[in-house]
Amino acid sequence: MSNPELVKAAPELVQGVIDRQAKMAKYIWIGIACVVAIILAIIYGPKLWKWATRSAEVANMAVMAAQVNKGNLSYPLNQFNVYADQLFQAMDGNGTDEEAIYAIFRAMNNADDLSQLIVTYGTREITDPLPWNPNKNMTLAAALRDELDSEELKTVNMIIAGKAIKYSF
Repeated sequence: MSNPELVKAAPELVQGVIDRQAKMAKYIWIGIACVVAIILAIIYGPKLWKWATRSAEVANMAVMAAQVNKGNLSYPLNQFNVYADQLFQAMDGNGTDEEAIYAIFRAMNNADDLSQLIVTYGTREITDPLPWNPNKNMTLAAALRDELDSEELKTVNMIIAGKAIKYSF
């Protein structure tokens, strides 16, 4: 190319460089946005999942409360308060008293008893024994899943199934 041709082509060359840089900048911003989205999903995803699950469990408790046949309960309502408090004490703080948990579920005689226990337990703040871990506000189902290992949870579900109650934690 001679100088006059180069001078004529210069604006087109400069525009081509500018267009390539603009495309690269666009792709860099898309990449940054993707990295930020992944980081946010890693940090907040589990928290959002727990919130959504807990919200569903709380809504399920409201439905259960409406469906409990109070005439079919094996115990007066204040006994369910005692059972709920005992379950809470068995799971709160350092260690878990599995035998106390099993005994309470053995006392449930039908689906209405279990539903009333779940509704009465409601959501409670479980204290984490490790000081750097926050306390957790949990339903009975969430607390059992948090406190019991898979075999212990299986035992609770077998106790319930043995009473011909169609529910599992």
